[in-house]
Amino acid sequence: MNIGDIILIPFAGLKECILARIISDPIYGIDTRLFTTTRDGKIQISSEGDTPFRPVGRKIQIIKNDLIFKDKRVIPRVSLSHINPNILSSK
Repeated sequence: MNIGDIILIPFAGLKECILARIISDPIYGIDTRLFTTTRDGKIQISSEGDTPFRPVGRKIQIIKNDLIFKDKRVIPRVSLSHINPNILSSK
């Protein structure tokens, strides 16, 4: 992801989400010693795999924080910066 990208931040177990813009390069990275693999179209985290799982922290600018995600499908990680605005609504 790059500075200026628009992202959707969903919360586990909730319908609410945040629409935000990335405004900084990574501030820090965490070496979790875990890896991600894709099986049956789903991303799984395990102690062995192909790609290291290293989450990073960035500064974001919140565009909207009262969005409700109406679509029940799973959102692929690569599409989070290309959200269809018709599936979001304000409270």
